[in-house]
Amino acid sequence: MARKTETLPEDTRPAWLQLLDLETTRQDYQPARRTTGRPSGRPRNPFPRKAVNITLTDDELKMVDGLVDKLGGNIQGIKRGTLIGFMAYLLNEQIKEKDLSQVKLFSDLAALLDQHPQPKPKARRRKAPGLDGQPQSESQEDL
Repeated sequence: MARKTETLPEDTRPAWLQLLDLETTRQDYQPARRTTGRPSGRPRNPFPRKAVNITLTDDELKMVDGLVDKLGGNIQGIKRGTLIGFMAYLLNEQIKEKDLSQVKLFSDLAALLDQHPQPKPKARRRKAPGLDGQPQSESQEDL
């Protein structure tokens, strides 16, 4: 008799998103214990990160810290580094298929991402001159 095999639903999230989710929910991680007793030193991080220096303005730092605070109630283990990593992955994913040849400024990038489209200048309607060559008044236009 043939056995029915169960298949797990395929995770359609990008690999980077799966990794970040796994990293923020890793509280059950237990390193392998040595047979001689206590482990030596601090256990290795299963998700190694590199220390880097970035420069942010006071407003940017407040914004990043504010996002970490807002999301911290929902996403366990979120830190500045994981948030900035998430933003880098997300931006990379969003611009992967886009033509970046016209992007010269951040406002161009924002317009490309459709988050902050650049306002189009309004076409100014010229008033046709009246019989005397002067622009028509409002009351003459309405007639």
